[in-house]
Amino acid sequence: MALIKVPQQSKKRKITVAAFYARLDGKFAILLALSDTLAGQGNYDLKADLMRIDKSEYVDLDDKRLRPGLEATQQFTSEELDEVFVDALPAEKPEILK
Repeated sequence: MALIKVPQQSKKRKITVAAFYARLDGKFAILLALSDTLAGQGNYDLKADLMRIDKSEYVDLDDKRLRPGLEATQQFTSEELDEVFVDALPAEKPEILK
């Protein structure tokens, strides 16, 4: 019988939704306004992404859709995005994953 090793996801790459919003800093309000503008033009992608995050227990920083979605808004420099996606600080980790 062969054993199959299932890779475990890193807990340090998941942060609370509040911590994610804090990392976005003042850009969060801009993203909300932009999502409303785009929705008015028939593009609901950003609004759907923000709603998905808002209803989640935590934000997975390794989510393949997250960084490209923020890059597409053209509201962040590369350095700002690097800061948003650094590993979680202890206070940012969801209690359930500690």
